[in-house]
Amino acid sequence: MSPAAWGFLIDLRRRGSLDDGQFERVLEVLTGCGVRPVEVDLAREVAARIALEGDAVEGQEGAHGEVDQTH
Repeated sequence: MSPAAWGFLIDLRRRGSLDDGQFERVLEVLTGCGVRPVEVDLAREVAARIALEGDAVEGQEGAHGEVDQTH
């Protein structure tokens, strides 16, 4: 993960935009997506998707497992 992406996610957590569980799910998705290094745009996209989904999909296997990349 790029330093800018990491700082962006830490700031979201610090401001309360992501709770602990959401923060962990974002990290899981980003580390498993195969993109290296993860830049801010991808981190923002994944964090927004997880924050907006809320707890509605919690417990569903694979709910955050895939990230579509524009090539």
